[in-house]
Amino acid sequence: MRTGVKAILFLSSVSPMFLILFVQNFNFAIFHKTSTVNKSLFLIEPIIAWIFLGLVVIPNIVLFLILGKSKGNTPSNCTINEINTKSSDVLNYMATYVIPLLAFKTDKINDILVFTLLLIVLTIIYTHTNSFFINPVLIVFGYRILEINQSIILITKSDLRRGDTTEIYNIDNKIFLGVKI
Repeated sequence: MRTGVKAILFLSSVSPMFLILFVQNFNFAIFHKTSTVNKSLFLIEPIIAWIFLGLVVIPNIVLFLILGKSKGNTPSNCTINEINTKSSDVLNYMATYVIPLLAFKTDKINDILVFTLLLIVLTIIYTHTNSFFINPVLIVFGYRILEINQSIILITKSDLRRGDTTEIYNIDNKIFLGVKI
């Protein structure tokens, strides 16, 4: 899988943070009739708010396009001999990367530059360690992340157990989308 696609998948994994940043910077006071506050929709520059919203929507569209495209690949059958859940890795990821990033302020250009540089470094680490399957958006949409047979990462909505047979669709080297047969 190309590094650019992995970077987009990384952005999908941090998209909940961008959604929170968007909401933090949305001016809900405009809906209050007695409010004399600035009638702008956003508390920060509107362009930054729209970028946050774009970083929520675009990477997730790409994520689901990749999953859908992988179903067009020829499936292989795989019998599950060993199975370990990797879904809990998402909690570690959220606690380690996403939650601390929310402490960043977006009211000064210096803060935005530091935030952007940190995201670039995290993107490089994320893509070089092939961790793009660690994604809270997948969990929210009902996917489970499993390691099967000690070598395959499986993204699936199926409830799989040892001994089950599943169709696997290649997404990337050792990363598959699984559908229980």
